[in-house]
Amino acid sequence: MHDLLEILVKGWLRTMLLSASPRVKQTRDRRYVLTHSRLWKYLSLSLWLFPVAIMIVVRVSPPAPDERWIGWTLIAVFGAMCLVLTLEVFRRQIELADYGVSQKSAWSPAVTIGWAEVSEVTWQATEEIVIRSKRGKSIRVSLWLAGMETFADELEARLSQLPKVADIVKRIRALRN
Repeated sequence: MHDLLEILVKGWLRTMLLSASPRVKQTRDRRYVLTHSRLWKYLSLSLWLFPVAIMIVVRVSPPAPDERWIGWTLIAVFGAMCLVLTLEVFRRQIELADYGVSQKSAWSPAVTIGWAEVSEVTWQATEEIVIRSKRGKSIRVSLWLAGMETFADELEARLSQLPKVADIVKRIRALRN
């Protein structure tokens, strides 16, 4: 049973990863914009059915007065988790342009790092690539975003002089195989 569950989880995660298009098109103003795939967006929206279903159950078949807090707590917890996922999926954007790389997120102000300012690029165990500037700014790029092949091309073209970039580009490209 454990093996079957592991296969199902790994298969689902692989599907989510491969649902993201490897390349993104360049915009009219010569930028590439990396965002989450449609499948991630549909998933984040469909998960809102859980707190709604719990709310319906609590309203239609109310628990005993001393147990009502359980239903409302479940609604609050699932609602908070859905809110965090939805904000991440719909608000996270990485822009690659001639001047540098930018990040837009629900969690922090917009950050831009010029290509010449980049001091380090690292692969994190959290399935993210972190781009750090000489001034201490950082941008986190999730491997779950659409356009990772485009991102690898840009890293290779603009930051190949940095020590870890060649290995990171290889790892990004290996994810699709």
